[in-house]
Amino acid sequence: MFRIARTWLQLAATALLLLVATPAVFGGSISVLPIQVCKTDGSDCANSGQELYSAYVTKIWAQASLVVNFLPWATLNNTGYQNFGTIPDETAFFNDTANNGISGNAQVITMWFVKTLTGGDYGTVDVIGGRKVMIADVTFTSNRYDTIAHELGHNLGLSHGNTADFLMNSGLTRTIPTVIGDVNPDGAKLDKLSAAEITTVNSSTYVVPEPGSILLISGGLGILALVRKMKKSA
Repeated sequence: MFRIARTWLQLAATALLLLVATPAVFGGSISVLPIQVCKTDGSDCANSGQELYSAYVTKIWAQASLVVNFLPWATLNNTGYQNFGTIPDETAFFNDTANNGISGNAQVITMWFVKTLTGGDYGTVDVIGGRKVMIADVTFTSNRYDTIAHELGHNLGLSHGNTADFLMNSGLTRTIPTVIGDVNPDGAKLDKLSAAEITTVNSSTYVVPEPGSILLISGGLGILALVRKMKKSA
């Protein structure tokens, strides 16, 4: 009887640990600080409507069971940081952490909204897996509904792909949804994420696991500890 009970406990612990080893099931959340870059006198802010395309961001990242939390808006008043014409200029801005308003929390992704980026880009990050990202106004005048989600993918460790209906394909050849009903898994099934991409994203240091995952891990470890104690007393 004791052996049967111990076996069932071992199976239960293994099942719990296997469940939490699948991040796409339980996921987690990331926090993003949005910053409008305005002229030095506080006028003419980029992204004047404070648009985040949050419905698209939410649906796209739900594929990875990931919740994107946008923090309250902040502003940066510096005319010199509204328009960019070269990559070195963008790099200098990203590196100017004393003046660019970056979040003091290293686990928060900072997203600046600017007027223009080099080459007419919609968005750019400092490095793959970094926590700095800029979004240009052309994103909103062109209704690029998935640009914010795409750039966050770079922050979470993803590089460009080469399939038109996947989120991480280059913006030059990616098929952009015009209605949210075409975002995967519905309609035209656009902005897909692969299983490998979901695994990469959920391993990012910016992802905070959901409480349920932590409880399941604790439960699994607790059961394993009980099994070991039963073995010693046997």
